[in-house]
Amino acid sequence: KEDEIPSVLKTISTFGNEYGVKIDQLVPQKSDGVVLVKNAQGQYSSLSILVLARAVYHDLGRFLNRLQQEHVFWQLEAVDIAADARDVGRHVIKLQMKILVIGG
Repeated sequence: KEDEIPSVLKTISTFGNEYGVKIDQLVPQKSDGVVLVKNAQGQYSSLSILVLARAVYHDLGRFLNRLQQEHVFWQLEAVDIAADARDVGRHVIKLQMKILVIGG
């Protein structure tokens, strides 16, 4: 639900810490929200979340796997991975994920 978005962000951050993914920014993109279905019971919307992080490639895979297992997101829109000039052991990662928001 919409009031649980902070909990979703906390879950992403917690799993990041657990799997060695250093999250630099975690930003809900409220302007990107799209109503998917609207009926008498309420509406279902998508909300994009931008995640900027640094991680070792395999740690990123374990992190994404855990998020998928816990049904934190329902779609990855974009994944960008680039070398980190400051830390050759890690990559700079930009994730754009969508979550499903149920509103009244």
